[in-house]
Amino acid sequence: FKIMGKSKSEVLNIVAPCAKQSFSLVKTAGILLTAGLMLAGLSACSTDVTESTSGLNTLTAEEEREGWELVFNGQTLDGWRGVNMNGIPEEHWVVENGMLKKVARDSVSTDAEGRPLPGGDILLDRTVNNFEFAFEWKVTSVANSGIKYNVLEELTADQRRPIAALGFEYQVLDDPEYPDVKDNPSMGTSGLYDLVDPEVDVQLNPKGEWNSGRIVYDGNHGEHWLNGERVLTFELGTPEMDAALAASKWSDNEEFGIRNEDSFIVIQDHSSEVWYRNLKLKELP
Repeated sequence: FKIMGKSKSEVLNIVAPCAKQSFSLVKTAGILLTAGLMLAGLSACSTDVTESTSGLNTLTAEEEREGWELVFNGQTLDGWRGVNMNGIPEEHWVVENGMLKKVARDSVSTDAEGRPLPGGDILLDRTVNNFEFAFEWKVTSVANSGIKYNVLEELTADQRRPIAALGFEYQVLDDPEYPDVKDNPSMGTSGLYDLVDPEVDVQLNPKGEWNSGRIVYDGNHGEHWLNGERVLTFELGTPEMDAALAASKWSDNEEFGIRNEDSFIVIQDHSSEVWYRNLKLKELP
């Protein structure tokens, strides 16, 4: 019994996890699966199963020529650590099927008093100056996360929560579950959180589906991209940006809006389950 070069046991291992999402392919142990049923079951699988074997976390030849590099290998969190930590808060950040998963807070193990073990934002463990950062993500219901940049650990350490990075944030959100976004667009997906609203409306793929983002940070110039379209730009040091900073939640922090060279890129822990993949960095002159 072989289909596409795979043994019966290998076929069962592939198909069984998908049966819950489609239909029962196995009524009793040892039943002979037909090729037609196997192909139908595979086509009904969630995309996560096929994604784990399809070119995830790789660079094209063109990307390599352009100077892009992978900063997440899809197997480990080598090269990453918690903000103001020596390692990863492993109860909160795991690698599954080639993807980086932020574990939901209510799924984390608890201490002797029933409190979830501590988490925290994680950072790429090398500083950058001018760069482009590309990433893909998908969210679960009511999820909230983001990519932070222009982050200095010493400034974060002075805050109330030294594990929550202080920096600019590309917001990642389950927008439909947050009605406040209508009145505060900067707090919705792709906004520069609490500072700059998206300038155009871009179709955000629904929860459970992948979206792509890109951040450009070059000198005092910044850009946010969503699903292939530039959605906002900003310039530090302009009257518009100074006014946005003065009206933000960081208005009393004179160091927040300063352009930091040799700063960190951070993925936010906001207690929700969120998935990331294809994290790519290109450093600019």
